[in-house]
Amino acid sequence: MIFGNEKVYDCNDFPYGKWIKELTKKPYNKKKGEKLLDYVCSFDTETTNIIIDDKKQAFVYLWGFSFDNKYICIGRTMEDFTKFIDNLIEFLSMYQLHIAIYCHNLSFDYMFIFDFLAKYRDNKIFATDKNDIVTFDIPFIQFRCSRKLTNLKLDQACKKYNIEVGKLNQDKYNLDLDYDIIRTPESELNEREQLYFIHDIKSVVLLVKKMLQIYGDTIKSIPLTATGYVRRRCRRACLDDDVFIKNYKRLDLTPEVYDMLKDNRKGGDAHGSMFFYGVKIKDAVGVDEISAYLVPMLNDYMPMSKFYERKDFTLENFYDYLKEYCCLFDIHIDHITLKQNDDWDCLSKSWIITSPKEAEYIAEDNGRIIEAKNIDLTLNEIDYMLLLKHYDIDGFEIKSLYTAYKGRLPYQLRQVIWDYFKEKTDLDIYKGTELEYLRDNKKGELNAIFGMMLTEIIHSSWKISKKENKWIEEDNSNADKYYLLHDYFKTNKRCHFTYFPWGNWIVSHSRAYLDLIHEYNIIEQHVYHDTDSLKGKGLNEDNLKAYNEMIYAKNKANGYVYKGICPGMLEIDAYYDNFVHYGSKCYIHDYKGKTSITIAGCHKECADQISSIQDITLPFTFKDATMTAQHNFEDIHYIEVNGCKILTASNVYLQKSDFTIYTWNDFYNKNKMLVPHKTF
Repeated sequence: MIFGNEKVYDCNDFPYGKWIKELTKKPYNKKKGEKLLDYVCSFDTETTNIIIDDKKQAFVYLWGFSFDNKYICIGRTMEDFTKFIDNLIEFLSMYQLHIAIYCHNLSFDYMFIFDFLAKYRDNKIFATDKNDIVTFDIPFIQFRCSRKLTNLKLDQACKKYNIEVGKLNQDKYNLDLDYDIIRTPESELNEREQLYFIHDIKSVVLLVKKMLQIYGDTIKSIPLTATGYVRRRCRRACLDDDVFIKNYKRLDLTPEVYDMLKDNRKGGDAHGSMFFYGVKIKDAVGVDEISAYLVPMLNDYMPMSKFYERKDFTLENFYDYLKEYCCLFDIHIDHITLKQNDDWDCLSKSWIITSPKEAEYIAEDNGRIIEAKNIDLTLNEIDYMLLLKHYDIDGFEIKSLYTAYKGRLPYQLRQVIWDYFKEKTDLDIYKGTELEYLRDNKKGELNAIFGMMLTEIIHSSWKISKKENKWIEEDNSNADKYYLLHDYFKTNKRCHFTYFPWGNWIVSHSRAYLDLIHEYNIIEQHVYHDTDSLKGKGLNEDNLKAYNEMIYAKNKANGYVYKGICPGMLEIDAYYDNFVHYGSKCYIHDYKGKTSITIAGCHKECADQISSIQDITLPFTFKDATMTAQHNFEDIHYIEVNGCKILTASNVYLQKSDFTIYTWNDFYNKNKMLVPHKTF
């Protein structure tokens, strides 16, 4: 039949015999003893949201597979889906062939199909978090998430990699589906709707092929995630060196230290000054660091040994340890208060490991502590010195202390990081051209290096519990942790090369650099900061120059300057006509007559709802700001919609949600926060 101007098949007339005969001639790779074909396939669904008896739910009205864009199978019901999967497995099993099928948001589509595949006993799932699926397996088929390869929506990925079929939906046909329309498996689909679906499943195939071409991969060797490309290159550089392997095997972590490191782990420092919440700043300016996380990776010390417990120590030698070693310690603080007129409240409430019943939060600022009593934290020496700089601490006790020897990251790893930086710098010439995706790839790989450093050693397993109707995290016992940690460093598999504590110290160093930029008074009135950038009023060019000279000299001393630039140097991001922030990850600016928003939980197109920040009067609501998902865990059953009997099961109901920016008082009352007047 013809569907979307393409010849397609259904589950009954699909040429299984011809298809499998062609597959037997395809090249394959042995993976764990299996014949994994070097063959690109894709899968997608289209769903409808509906409310029945006040219950929000959804169902599939269209599904499709593309096999190398040569054979396309389209179906409308889950009965036909199950039949088609059974047939695929039967024919693949005849020749013991295995295929990978990519889906560009596997976590979503999985919810609609997993009940129908539960009969296969080896239905294995790899998920990094609840509702965050990387792969799942049934006999002879592995479903993979193609979005994980790019971290982009399909239309964004097609535009970036110049995938013409994917771009057709937006560029030529201006296709998009109205998801408010209720469609059933019996609904007749017009040409527009058919084209939209066909273009999606074909573009996933072309996107994966493009990734295979760029990196010279096969279906076996292609990573499962974007970080995997960087991890592979770094691994090869490190594990080809016997000296690195010898030194690496000397490392180790106990379950106690590993858990402390997890408690100490934090992200970049993103926050707005409490003094300027909702204050519209004219003629603002922003500065950005170049490749901020690379500065500590290339230049600063990291833990380069096991962590040793220090049992008998005094307050005096505690401070000696802070100077000489990488320190990791649990600390109880009786009373901590942000210093007068200091808006750099760098202590996040999320750091606190004290039971909520025991801690006393006197004053907070959008998740940052202004004043608190009886709190417990896990800190390193960098975190602690930042707290002393910005807070007054009245009474504390060090409960446990571990130290490790300082050193720089291994040379082999630093060299790969530096090569990435130089390659990205060389590709800057393509900015604004059709080859810009090459530069963006390299920039993404630089960011992925940092993500690689944050990867946990022990991964929790996730599974769906139909009994409890939710995702269940299966934790490892302490005995399991000891074995897993010991095996991680001592194994002869020659696959591990990162040390979990490095990620902690990289983040802490980076937060300290951001604090240093603030201290240099480069922006005379600090309004907002986020990980590697500062925004505010008044640029002091002399101080900017002084900071860049300092960071340049530091990099040059270690050989990390290329074409006159180096990681950590500050660039002027923009001179804004107007700028305003409404808390962390929530700011709006006017730039060259165009208004842009950066708001967590609000897509950037919402900026079209205002002409400038002057339009905003609090409280202000952006309409249809984001899509929220309601996950329904149900057994296989029938529903009836518009006279159509539909087989369905677990599903995801998507709905548009608004986003409201609150007034100062509403904001703090909503979040149960207090701000003492003495800080103003």
